[in-house]
This record gives sequence, C-alpha cells and structure tokens, in this order.
Amino acid sequence: MQDNVRNKPEKLEQGLRGLLEMNMVSNQQRMHTEEARIEVERNRLRVEEHRLARGPLASGLRIRDFEGGSPLDYQAWQKQCQNVSRACGWMTQTTIDATLAALTGKAVRMDICVPSENPAHEAVAQATFDRRVQGDKENIREYSGALAMLWSGAYQREEEPWRLDLTMVVPDGKSRSHPPGHTSTRLIVRFITGLKEASVRLQVRNSETQGSGPIATFADAITHALTYKLNMDRVRQEEHYLRSGRAMTRPGFDQAPHPNVGKRTSSGAEPMEIGTVKKCSVHPSASHSNEECRSQQRTGTRQPRPTNRSYPHLVRCFGCGKQGHVKKDCLKEPKSVNAVDQYTQGSWLDEIEEASGDEEWCSGN
Repeated sequence: MQDNVRNKPEKLEQGLRGLLEMNMVSNQQRMHTEEARIEVERNRLRVEEHRLARGPLASGLRIRDFEGGSPLDYQAWQKQCQNVSRACGWMTQTTIDATLAALTGKAVRMDICVPSENPAHEAVAQATFDRRVQGDKENIREYSGALAMLWSGAYQREEEPWRLDLTMVVPDGKSRSHPPGHTSTRLIVRFITGLKEASVRLQVRNSETQGSGPIATFADAITHALTYKLNMDRVRQEEHYLRSGRAMTRPGFDQAPHPNVGKRTSSGAEPMEIGTVKKCSVHPSASHSNEECRSQQRTGTRQPRPTNRSYPHLVRCFGCGKQGHVKKDCLKEPKSVNAVDQYTQGSWLDEIEEASGDEEWCSGN
C-alpha cells in the first residue's frame, strides 16, 4: 500500500514528461510543414516573377484579337501567336489560354478545335462535321472557315497527330506552317459536297478534268469555288444589264460607253440602241425600252416589234411550202368557206401589199 502511494507521483511525472515530448514533436512537425509551404510559395512567386518578366507586358508583345476572316487571315494570326509564345517562353497551356482569350466575334466558335481527351467530344464533332453543309445566308469563305474548325476538333487527332505532339516527326509533304487539314481528303470532299449551289459544286468537282490539275489542297478547292462563283455572278450581272437596257460597266473596269448612247438619227424616229435592247424613243433619258413604255401603250405610238416579215428568208409557210411568209399570211386558196370570206372581206390584201411594197414577195415567188 505504501509502495503504491510512493510510486504514484513518479508515474504522474513520467506521464507529464511523455506529453511534453509529444507536444514538442508535434510542434516540430508543424514547423517543418510551415517551412515547406513557405518554400513552395516562394518558388511559385519566383516562377511568376520570371513569367511576368518575359510576358507580353514586359516585352511589349501581345496577341492581337482575332474576329474571324479568310483562311489567310487565320494563318497570319496563328503565326503571330506562335512567335509571341516563343518569344515569351510560354508553356503549352499558357499559350492555349492566351490564344483563347484573344478570340472575339465569330471566332469565339474556334474553341471547339481545342483537343479534348474525352472520346465523346470527338464523336459529337465528327457527327457535326459529316452533316455540315453551306447555309442559305453563308458565303463560301464563312463556310470553309467553319468547316476547317470542325475538322480540327473531329479528325485532327486521327489524321494529323504530329500537330498535337511536337516530339513527333512531320511526314513528307506536310508542314507545321500549313493550316490544319491543308491536304486532308476528307475535308476537301466534305467542302465540295456541302456547297449549296449545284453549278458551283459540279464545276469544282470536275475541275481536275479541265486541264487545271487535281485538287490536292483545301486552299485549291476554295480558290476554284470562289473563282467560278465570281465569274457566274458577273455573267448574271451582264445579262441583267442587257435586259434592263443599262450600259454594261463593272466596278474597277474602265469601259467606254456604247457609240449609240446619247445619239439620235436625223429623223428622230429610230431609237438608240445599247447592245440588242432599244431604248424608249419617247423618253430618251429613261432606262426603259419601247416595250416597257406605258405612254406608248396608252397612246398607241408603240414601236412595232420585229416580225417574220423583217426576215422573209428565215420563215417558210407550212401550207404551200414556200418561203417568205407563214401559214396565216398564205394567199393560197383556202379550203373552208369561212376562211374564204375572211380573206376576201376588208382591206387585208391592201395592207399586206402596202406593208411589203412588193406583191411578188407576198406570194412567195
């Protein structure tokens, strides 16, 4: 009993000593952890200072905003992004963040071409690419740019993996300076198939058989489509000018006016001509023709239209087989009585002879 009472203070002292030692060890571990955290933060600040020292604000370089445009504009902007990233020493993720931040306007949709490790992302992009066609209010340049961006998110990892992995060797005939999908057959075929105008689509598809060589690049397909579309629009514009009677002048081309424009004949009855369209003889300064003049239609002064009588050598009668007149003007004796009365009544023969001036021509001899 006395031994237990004597040993109790010693046990309490040992317990207190153990607690103090554990507290000291815990404090030391906490100090080591805090020192490690401070060292990590110090290293982060050092890296951030190094990045800012070589960043756009310090070097005077920055990536300009890109709102979209032609493939050449995109290629120039992409080259500038690469040069700024190389000069600033950015890592890949930093370059991607800075590039996406510079996209504005229609170019914001370009973020779909950023590679994703999720297979579902590529599956959705591939399905969208395979169904993509040119919209009703979308021109060829906008359509080609949107299609190229879709291809980057759908098939770039499959067809051009060397663009995503800088350690891979670039295959022969390809270059990193070319835009993505430059020689992709899938992209070229999808572009041609999705063109909304059938004439442009057939022209681009058959261009390799017209002496210009096969379409080997995506840029060649765009050039063929734009060239044919421009020529087709010019032809339609010229046809519209001919129908409306206006002078055929195109912006950027110096073309002398037609020699008959602004001139009148001595009698003043012959209307001036522009190409094959006769302008109104009553209103010379107007753009309409005699056929469209309402004043001539009301007053009965409308100029006569050219008929078969103006070109007798081009017509043949189906009744008697002779040239110079048509069947309704044939003077051969008709078979029906009503037709005889129709030919013998009135001054029809006199009008024919007066208009032709030659009775022999009216008979076809």
